Amino acid sequence: MKLPPENFGRVLVCAAFCGAWLLQNKWRIIWQEAQQKLAGWREYEIRIEMPDVKVSELLKREVFNLEANGLDQLGFEYLGDYVTTLGIREVQSFSHAPLSAPDAAGSKQFTPVDFVVSRVFVHKGYGCIAFVLASVRRDPQVHLQIASKADGWTYTSEIGELTGADVGRSSHSLKSYHGLVSADQLLKAHLERRAQIAQAGSLSWGAPPAMQEIFAEEEKYAASVREFGRSRSPFSLLIWEYQTKREVHGEWLGDLRGKI
Repeated sequence: MKLPPENFGRVLVCAAFCGAWLLQNKWRIIWQEAQQKLAGWREYEIRIEMPDVKVSELLKREVFNLEANGLDQLGFEYLGDYVTTLGIREVQSFSHAPLSAPDAAGSKQFTPVDFVVSRVFVHKGYGCIAFVLASVRRDPQVHLQIASKADGWTYTSEIGELTGADVGRSSHSLKSYHGLVSADQLLKAHLERRAQIAQAGSLSWGAPPAMQEIFAEEEKYAASVREFGRSRSPFSLLIWEYQTKREVHGEWLGDLRGKI
């Protein structure tokens, strides 16, 4: 059955209207999601603490054991444990607060989002450290990283795949993902790439960092996340996400990109 010309035109107009409405609604959702991301990053904060009794039980899992993960055979030694609480500082309303409250209009309160448990090992011969870490809330999978430090630079190799661009990355904090490899394969890949990075950037890898230096790097990363959130608008964030999706995933070389 054929539609009369006037009815056919109405169908086209209706279809165009519905399509425009759906597109506008989808764009509104994308825009709101971008705003929410930026709001969280602008108030991103971490707190570093020593493990409590509950976390200490988690650290008894075999995968955190030096012999079980094979790091002892590679020459690593135990250095220490710590817990990083990831969260945001949200504005809390104090409409029912007493008149004597210093900020009756509202105050920012730290809201935990996730907890990451880290066990650290050091290799004094190669001058690098290894992290065995796990998220308590989000991802129960344990991750292994090996990292080295130079003057103002860090390079980290991790088992696994890069699933998305890191908003806290900086031009001097380099990182590689090596897929599902063993601990000895990760160490070998780390040392090989580290040598290439040193040559390209005229760097000299120093002694492995102490725990306080590791904590300082964690704080530095959190500051980078906040700076990213405060320096972006929703539109510029969407452009950045589009550009990073087109990058070759698996490695971030910062200022040395294209030089190796």
